[in-house]
Amino acid sequence: VLATALISLTVFGAVCTLIIVLLHRLIAYGQGNINAALSYLGIAPSIIFVAVISVFRGYFQGRQNMFPSALSQIIEQFVKMAVGLSLAYVLRGYGLSYAVFGAVLGVTLSELAAMAVILIQYYNDKNKLKLSYPKHEVKKYIKLIYAISIPMTISSVIMPVTQLIDSVLVINILSNSYPVNVATTFFGLFSGTVGSLVNMPVVLLLSISVALIPSIVSSKAKGHNLMVEKKSTLALKLTVLLALPCFVGLFIYASPIVRFLYGSGLKIGVINEPLVAARLLSIYSVSVVFVSVLSVSASVLQSLGYNYVPVKNLGIGALIKIALNFALLRLMGIYGAAVSSAVCYMVAMTLNLISLKKRINIKYDIIGLVLKPIIASGLMGICAYYAYSLCNNFVDYRLSLIISVMLSAAVYLGLIAAMGVLNDEEMASIPLIKKLVKVQKPSF
Repeated sequence: VLATALISLTVFGAVCTLIIVLLHRLIAYGQGNINAALSYLGIAPSIIFVAVISVFRGYFQGRQNMFPSALSQIIEQFVKMAVGLSLAYVLRGYGLSYAVFGAVLGVTLSELAAMAVILIQYYNDKNKLKLSYPKHEVKKYIKLIYAISIPMTISSVIMPVTQLIDSVLVINILSNSYPVNVATTFFGLFSGTVGSLVNMPVVLLLSISVALIPSIVSSKAKGHNLMVEKKSTLALKLTVLLALPCFVGLFIYASPIVRFLYGSGLKIGVINEPLVAARLLSIYSVSVVFVSVLSVSASVLQSLGYNYVPVKNLGIGALIKIALNFALLRLMGIYGAAVSSAVCYMVAMTLNLISLKKRINIKYDIIGLVLKPIIASGLMGICAYYAYSLCNNFVDYRLSLIISVMLSAAVYLGLIAAMGVLNDEEMASIPLIKKLVKVQKPSF
């Protein structure tokens, strides 16, 4: 199965890469900005790398070893941010299109780095399954793989396709009020600068929360329905606990974060890019919660065999997003794109949670799952605001940001512990906490 998946997905990725390379100018023309053609060449090779990565992440997660996936995701986000920003800065002297090309090339290089990391993990695994091509059972394995992967692929493709439509809508609608290059800059700030900042915590959070998914599949296979409910609830609770403080942090520190990470990379000219990026980040930051819970709930549903349910729910959210764009872009400008995206994820997340409730009768503990984390995050937010304001009077804003983030994180962890949001049984089910804290063995 592993060999069949690797070969078939790599070939598929290569075909998609070739299509983009051949049609990159046509796609850019349809988007309304022919200058974006170069960026499509920069991003095209990443499809092959992602295909290989997905095979080996699935392999390790299926064996309940989440470390290689988590490590590759961390490396991926680090390289994407560091290399993308560096290349954009170096190439900006050649024009905006080259700066954007540098940023998207950073994405491709981040996927290459992630692929290298996970391949090293595979070849260093003493208990790895050897790659062997099943000559006489190829059709059988391909059917099995695609029966499972097609709905997941459709789910993962919906948002990129929606974002492609988004780019056409945003640039063309905003071009009625601004020059094309300004409209393109607005979209670049939203999808690139702000999108990267919001996606980074989401990826890191999912690598922790989704670690429970293989265990849920195992419990389902054994017919242990109560365990399925408990583990699904814990996966959602962990996601909320980790996502809420990230949202609050991005919301409160939007301006210093943009200034710290992008510095002179953003200009003040026809538009105040740092100001627009900070405002977009404040609006869009709530999507950290929505996307995280949406992704984990979709993984739970698909692990239980309800493959097409999250696809339908995400499709509904995407249609709402497109419809809202027509109204909000004219009313709010680029900020309307942030609002419509947040609403899209909120709707899809809500539908997923309703679907889970209907199918496995999961019990949502409103106090432990929602109320306590919100209170803790709110108090942390107050601490974060005043800590930064106070420190900023004495030290550089960068040091103020680091100090206040560390202090706020400590306050949040203390509040979560004091409120007893996670009981001993739940803590013992989390590998990292289990190593740090000696608690009783869980009953599930």
